[in-house]
Amino acid sequence: MKLKRSSKLGLSRSLKAICILLVVVLAAPLTAVSAGALASDDYTQWKQADEEWNETAPWTGTSAGFMARSGCWITSVSMLLRQYGLVSEDLEEFNPWICAGELYAAGALTWSGDMVLRNVDAAYPGFHYVGTYGYSFSLLQELFEEGYACALLVKGGGHMVAVRDVLEDGTVEIMDPGWEHTTLSEWGGATEIVVFDPSYTAPLQVIGDYVILNS
Repeated sequence: MKLKRSSKLGLSRSLKAICILLVVVLAAPLTAVSAGALASDDYTQWKQADEEWNETAPWTGTSAGFMARSGCWITSVSMLLRQYGLVSEDLEEFNPWICAGELYAAGALTWSGDMVLRNVDAAYPGFHYVGTYGYSFSLLQELFEEGYACALLVKGGGHMVAVRDVLEDGTVEIMDPGWEHTTLSEWGGATEIVVFDPSYTAPLQVIGDYVILNS
């Protein structure tokens, strides 16, 4: 299946509602986080409320506990990046806190707290936002089988989880950054599928003696 790029290049209204970030002042960088006492070395168990990335404010203008309040989509993206082998397995080099800093620096987080998913691959090349689509199991199954990385909007669009596996019996296994849920059925379904291509290569255009990289 070939997906057309969604017209939702910034964020849908429902995405803006998810874990929306507090308005921040662009002043201070993220503080480094030690992985020595992380709640879990298993990325599938990462939680946005992990004390290791909630002890201090990530930016001037926010407060401690920022990730616990607003980090479900950041943590979901982090888990997908690990699942598809696009980042280091060393927790000192990559974890949701570090991911938040990279996304912020790349413009995938705005000062007003909006999520600009089309900029995610500026932080993590090859992990390209494709679009957001209405949920159906058949669509999710097809996307997953074709290698797309998927996150789901649940809780009426107020929370994001990452898809771990899609089974033939209709079970959708999830990685939930906020709760201990492991299957989508525990949420009673999803409203939208947020789709990334984890092996995206920007097309090249040859003009005369020049090769142009198209973004």
